[in-house]
Amino acid sequence: MQYAFDDLSPVPEPNDDELKTYLELDAGQFRSPASLPFIHIYFSTDNGFRGAASRAMKILPLLNSGEVDPTFSGDRLLLPKSFKRVTEKEIEKSFGKSFATSLFTLPQDKWEG
Repeated sequence: MQYAFDDLSPVPEPNDDELKTYLELDAGQFRSPASLPFIHIYFSTDNGFRGAASRAMKILPLLNSGEVDPTFSGDRLLLPKSFKRVTEKEIEKSFGKSFATSLFTLPQDKWEG
């Protein structure tokens, strides 16, 4: 029984330099993927692409000026309109790679279309 207790000596706390070195060796292990919140508005192409694009371009300046509430804009879609802190991979699953990649390059707090 004494043998089991002999190895229970406390492990000394690492100093700042040791922690920094450990982090530098495997920083990826401690990094979370970038995420962002976003709201999207869907315009159905059931009546043609030009109609959807025209409706989207008409509402875009109204969204940026705050004259239109995005909650009540656009057409219904099975996906939620609003997303909180989602990663590029999560967005890609619902909207595709191109949309997910471009979303992370857009300015925040501005509507794009």
